[in-house]
Amino acid sequence: LLGVTTASICSGQRTYIATPIQAPGFALSSLVWLSDDGKSGFGSGLNPSVNGATVAQCFRYRDGTFTTLPQPGFLCAVASGNNHGRFAGTLSTQDASAMYAFLYRDGGYLPFTPILPSQAGMSLALGVNRTGDVVGYFYANPQTVAYTGPDGTPASLIQYLNQYGFIYSGGQLLQLPTLGGPNTQAAAINNKGDAVGASDLPAGAGQPSQTHAALFPHDGGIVDLGTLAGY
Repeated sequence: LLGVTTASICSGQRTYIATPIQAPGFALSSLVWLSDDGKSGFGSGLNPSVNGATVAQCFRYRDGTFTTLPQPGFLCAVASGNNHGRFAGTLSTQDASAMYAFLYRDGGYLPFTPILPSQAGMSLALGVNRTGDVVGYFYANPQTVAYTGPDGTPASLIQYLNQYGFIYSGGQLLQLPTLGGPNTQAAAINNKGDAVGASDLPAGAGQPSQTHAALFPHDGGIVDLGTLAGY
């Protein structure tokens, strides 16, 4: 052990100690975001003791104590948080028939459903920065397309929903630009307002669809970050 530790120090590598943190009453739990000082955070998990049912709940972690937060839906999942007590994630309706993105602030949930396009069927929030800007994506526009089987013959028609990236900032929700393909999403955002995620390229004849990493600068537009030589 001494030799391994010494070698790690000499090579400049860090060593880590894993400390289990179990949210009381939860069968499964995940601490998704932690403050810089390590004393507070947000997370979510499965609680099997809510009126005899197992539900997904969001909680606050502070100085070793977990506090379950009241929620309007059956499912609550945290994706990201900040040092100002805000977090973003996904909520479901009470009957779990639909899911939508939200921002938690000032002790309450701000659902994005009223400000999403009318054709949006489901939405997810994935990142939030220090000022409360949120990024994610929503599903919309079901389409019917022809599917070609492995032998090259037409097969049955399928339906799918496209993904559209969005950013919520200053009370407004804006759809993000794309690289020309049918799907795009934003996964994280920094404190300057630059977002990152992925976007599809236009489909080429006889070519597999390609999804590239993408940057969405705070002053607009999209930057193709390419791939690691794959699709």
